[in-house]
Amino acid sequence: MTNNNSRFLGAAFIGLVTVAASGGAQVRSSSEDSSNWGHFVGTVETRWENDGRNMTLLRDFAYVEANGTVRWDARRGSVIDGATIPMWAWSIVGGPYEGKYRNASVVHDVGCDKKTRPWQTTHRMFYMAARAGGTSNVRAKIMYGAVYHFGPRWPDPKLYTLRQKDETELARLRQFIEDRPDVSLDSIDRLTSRSLLAAEPQIRESSRRPPNFQ
Repeated sequence: MTNNNSRFLGAAFIGLVTVAASGGAQVRSSSEDSSNWGHFVGTVETRWENDGRNMTLLRDFAYVEANGTVRWDARRGSVIDGATIPMWAWSIVGGPYEGKYRNASVVHDVGCDKKTRPWQTTHRMFYMAARAGGTSNVRAKIMYGAVYHFGPRWPDPKLYTLRQKDETELARLRQFIEDRPDVSLDSIDRLTSRSLLAAEPQIRESSRRPPNFQ
């Protein structure tokens, strides 16, 4: 469903949603519809497919940005798999449907599949939608940094500035943001392997472990 760049991702970024005994999954919209970050429309309802990975949306769902004029739709019948958050990164930054950013993961997944807007805009939306869902500033920035630097890009794959499928690189990125909670998204965008290494020459063991923050 998502582009090939996101599918190669090996084994480690975010855990999957809990499924009801009936085989369906429901994720309720956050009650924290902050005007600063926008709001969600509807409730995520899905059906697990028999391929062991994909889910199909059973109802329309959407995220509306704070200005009220930009809407990101995830239509009924859309197939989602969380792959826009690289699987190999899940153990370091968390899985796509396990935290308060799970609604954001749904619209981001569909946005990356449809590719109707630039990849940079789509990844930036993920950050705003995560904040609208109640995700903390630091957690949302770590998730954003992961999808920006390791997630899909289109129309053609661009030159990445961080080493791909590299858990050490991702752990260094996570630590960089944890140490600088006020870092701007633009500054995260501009990071390179060299600048990241200079800023964080030593990686704490805690930065390699599954996150316990919201």
